[in-house]
Amino acid sequence: MDWLVTAPRAREPRTRQGLADKLGVDVRTMRGWIDHPQFREEWQRRVTKLLGSPERAQAVMDTLYESATDVDNRNQVQAAKLYLEATNAIKPPPIEMTVKRPVDMTDDELDALIAQGAKEMRAEKHEAASGGSAEAENAPAVD
Repeated sequence: MDWLVTAPRAREPRTRQGLADKLGVDVRTMRGWIDHPQFREEWQRRVTKLLGSPERAQAVMDTLYESATDVDNRNQVQAAKLYLEATNAIKPPPIEMTVKRPVDMTDDELDALIAQGAKEMRAEKHEAASGGSAEAENAPAVD
């Protein structure tokens, strides 16, 4: 477990196979340990404890980045995926949205929404008239 929470460059031995040999077990046995729910919980607890400070988290991110950009690293793709997930570069963070149906809105809220829509459509019309984007040219005209 300590080997797993150690930065890959600082691990001794360097590979899982090397660790399996040192422990005198088959690498498949180690995979079984790693896949066990209790093992994963303890692993997560140790990683969380290790990453307790921003400096440690940054060091891990730096190591992950180095692994992700090392073309000779056989785990480069996995490291890149983890790095991009950690930095929210793969998918944007979720956006919370509240949707109100017109029947749930007050007359003032509904009037404001209609006015905002009309304002946006006028702006698109103006942009189309002044040689703006093709999208704006296809917008319905509002007078």
